[in-house]
Order: sequence, then C-alpha cells, then structure tokens
Amino acid sequence: NATDACCNFFGSEVDDVAYLTAVVEYANSVHPVDPSRVYLAGHSNGGFMSYRLACERPDLFAAIVSLAGAMVNDESTCTPDEPVSVVQVHGTLDDVIRYDGGDILGNAYPSAADTTGDWASLNGCQPSIEPGLALDLETDLTGDETTVAEYTDCPDGVGVELWTIPGGSHLPKLGPGFAAA
Repeated sequence: NATDACCNFFGSEVDDVAYLTAVVEYANSVHPVDPSRVYLAGHSNGGFMSYRLACERPDLFAAIVSLAGAMVNDESTCTPDEPVSVVQVHGTLDDVIRYDGGDILGNAYPSAADTTGDWASLNGCQPSIEPGLALDLETDLTGDETTVAEYTDCPDGVGVELWTIPGGSHLPKLGPGFAAA
C-alpha cells in the first residue's frame, strides 16, 4: 500500500509505514546508528514505498533510492517537514513502471522526471537540472550507458538526481558500478 497507484491490489489494511518505522526505530535502539546516515532503497513497489516513507517520515531517512518506482501523482499530498535526498534510477524501456509515467489499473503515477522535479521542489532546490557523470550500471548494455541529471542549488547536504538508463528495463542487471556509485 505504498501509494494510490502501487500496489495494494487486494485492499490490505496493513500499515506498512508503521511497520517500517518500527523496524528503523528498533535498529536505532539496539545499534549505534548515526541518524543522519540512514538510507532507504526500494525497487518497483519498494521504490513507491521509499517515496511514501520520505513523504511521511522524513525524520527517519537522510536519503532514498528508488529503482523503477515513483512518488504519488499529486505532489500536494506529500508534505515532508524536512528535506530527504533522492536518487531515482529508471530504465527508458521499463514496461511495468513506465519511465514517462502511466497508470496501474487506472491509478496514475508520475514520470521519472516529474518525480524528481517534484522532490527538487519539496526539498527547496532550484528547478534547473545539470547533466552529471555517465555511469556504467547495466551489465547488458555497453559502456557508460546511464546518464545522471542533478538538480542544482539545493540546501546544503541535500541532493536530487535522476539516473536514466537508456534501453534499461524494469529489472536491469546491475553490475558493480551501481554499488560504487
């Protein structure tokens, strides 16, 4: 039940935000965790959930990484009271969660570019985007196939980036370059 678009197909009333919050809080209580270095990564539905947690519990996460996910379609329903850095990684040939946005059973979700643009706005970044480095993330595609676009003039310590994998699918074969990036 990450967002209105993805993916509570069976109407579950489980409170995933409360559950995941409890997991993070428990880990923080039993381990010496630097709260400014807690990160969340998710793929597909997990990417949608990463955005939901960033919207509802920004106090718990310094940053999120969403691989083939998206935030809510209506940015006004996301009201974090502090910034959360965001990296959106998305293949242009993803036929499940489309790079250019779409819908799941009639429930719309935004494009990868709109998702990062909305987060740049929520985080107080300027609307301008600059190309960054090219990365070699996908083992089935040759060379440094992934382009990085970075929002500029964000508050100190905050970043918003869109990593586009031209020709990348919903399940990219990520190589060591992904972990190193």
